[in-house]
Amino acid sequence: MAGDRALTDREALAAEVLAFGKSLVPDRFPRPTPEALIAWGMVLGEMRVPAEVWPEAIAWWSMNSATDRMATPRELKDAAQHIVRDVWETNPEKRRILDAHRAARLRAREARGELPPGTAPETAGDTGMVAIEPRSEDTAVRWREVRAGIAQRARDRRIAEREAAGRGELFEDMNNQPGEEPPENGA
Repeated sequence: MAGDRALTDREALAAEVLAFGKSLVPDRFPRPTPEALIAWGMVLGEMRVPAEVWPEAIAWWSMNSATDRMATPRELKDAAQHIVRDVWETNPEKRRILDAHRAARLRAREARGELPPGTAPETAGDTGMVAIEPRSEDTAVRWREVRAGIAQRARDRRIAEREAAGRGELFEDMNNQPGEEPPENGA
């Protein structure tokens, strides 16, 4: 409790982050005062990542970005983005946790009416991707027919252009302005 009121979800997140950070790097994190929880909660609450990301982000920050000054919410947001992008997205097990978290958030938004029905996946593992079926023999035959048709049209076009050039049709109105009638023979 901050004072006599219950913490919001964002403030609770900030309290957890500050407590973990204070235990890891005590002189680089502020005390979790009500004001600090509100301020940090506003910033960290914008990050929509699973709670399990934050300890890894704080640890990464403490080893890679900590300086002689206090930690800032922005530095921890950057660390969390790094952990999600470079660690969680590349690890299949953690990627499933991320996908489930994202799907749960979409379902919650859909339930509140913020998104149209059917936007969120039905189940946590349902990403909406459909497996591509291997080509059948019919598909291969059809593609050969399409390519042969394209090649035949290109040959026909080249033949027609050669014939038109041989009769002089291709270039006869080259000197005329648009809309101008071609000159009469002998004029």
